[in-house]
Amino acid sequence: MSDNTQSLYTANTGFNVVDTANPNLNGKYGDYVTILSSGTHGTLIKSVIIKCISPTPFGMVRLFIGNTVGEEGILIREIPIPVYPQSPTTPIPAPIWPMLEIDLPLNLYLESSTTLIASTQTATSFNVIAQGLNLSFPADQPTTCCYDKELTPTVGRGIIGVANENTDGSGDITKILAAGSTSNGTTITSITIAALQSTTKGMVRLFLSKDDGQTYLLWMEIVIPDSNQSAYQPSFKTVINENFDLQASYCIGASTQNAEAFAITIEGQNWTYPFF
Repeated sequence: MSDNTQSLYTANTGFNVVDTANPNLNGKYGDYVTILSSGTHGTLIKSVIIKCISPTPFGMVRLFIGNTVGEEGILIREIPIPVYPQSPTTPIPAPIWPMLEIDLPLNLYLESSTTLIASTQTATSFNVIAQGLNLSFPADQPTTCCYDKELTPTVGRGIIGVANENTDGSGDITKILAAGSTSNGTTITSITIAALQSTTKGMVRLFLSKDDGQTYLLWMEIVIPDSNQSAYQPSFKTVINENFDLQASYCIGASTQNAEAFAITIEGQNWTYPFF
């Protein structure tokens, strides 16, 4: 995000599930899903994440720019999907695979009244998550300062421990952090996962919600290894550095594959423009 312009930025986090097979490249016929709609003065899409929620066959996810679903869109990206996981045999015991994730930097500008639309070649479910920033411009120029942001630290904390193997957003998910409701958005800077006991191989999953945790969509998976906590051995801990802009009032939840306790800490910064 550049602060050397006279633009003000507001987080626009778009996400949806794409799961109906559509081989068309014309952006009009077949099944398409809206991922993100641009703001009044346009939107910068920083990145798109494609997160699978099940094993995948060969295929393709396609991104289009259009005015709305049902009208002809323009193809901008085709993202090949590999067979995943690739294993000629299933080991015993069967491993817990993290589902395929593809992070696609874009830095794509959408003009006003346009949308980012997605489709899938195969009838496989994909979570498509777009990290966007709406642009706006103040009517009056500041007389005493500038376009600097005011940053306020925010920290979400929670403990998870109920087994939930689901990747579709169902089951036991604990809300960890909500983006500031009166801010322009919240930049997630780091995620810390600390085991509160010895662990077995499993997964901690992070989810996004736009309705205060009523429904969730899988965002990220963190593999948990076998570990033995003792008076002389610290428990498992990992820190994930992030730079993810979350829309105001959206929230992040967490779950654990196994019935093992983890402390989740999510650090971020709410941003506002105090002179506007």
